[in-house]
Amino acid sequence: MATNKDKKVDFDIEEISKMRPLTDGKRNRAFSDAQLTANAETDPDNPILDDTFWERARRVPPPRKKQVTLRLDAEVLEWFKQQGKGYQTTINAILRAYKESRPGR
Repeated sequence: MATNKDKKVDFDIEEISKMRPLTDGKRNRAFSDAQLTANAETDPDNPILDDTFWERARRVPPPRKKQVTLRLDAEVLEWFKQQGKGYQTTINAILRAYKESRPGR
């Protein structure tokens, strides 16, 4: 694990694969449906979606993508491909996050 001056922590793929999942399935199975529903309804970060929400909801199509030719280091491309299906989507998401982290540029 490496840290940088901003106190962010970087994990390599081996470290990530050894981490415990964030969801404790055994704990969730210990609750009844009524208890889970009551917990969800009282969670301030999980507001109940009423009919008004659904009446105002609309479909938003994903942004169109443009096919481009992009030169990447061979080992970088190979690493992304090794991550499995959807590697191009992952590359796009990383580039989008970088773009959004630099507003006004």
